[in-house]
Amino acid sequence: MIGTIASSLLLTYAGKMYDKFGARWMGMVISIILAIVLLMLSQSDRIIHFFIKENSSAGYAPFAITVLLLLFFALRFSGQGVLTSASL
Repeated sequence: MIGTIASSLLLTYAGKMYDKFGARWMGMVISIILAIVLLMLSQSDRIIHFFIKENSSAGYAPFAITVLLLLFFALRFSGQGVLTSASL
C-alpha cells in the first residue's frame, strides 16, 4: 500500500515530463528504468546481504523491508504508472 500511494503522488510529475518530452522518449526511458528495477528485484536478496551480512542482525529485517518497499515503489511507478500512461 505504501509503495502504491507513494507512486501515485509522483505520477503528476511524470505526467509533466511526459508532456514536456513526449511519449517516445518517456516510453524508452521508463522501459530502461523498469528493466533495471526488475533486475534489482530479482537480486534483492543479494543487495540486502551486501549491506548486512548476518540474518540474525537486529537491523536486517528493517533494512530488508525498506529495500523491498523502495523497489516495489519503483516497480509501481515505472511499470504500472508511467509506462501505462505513455502507451495510451
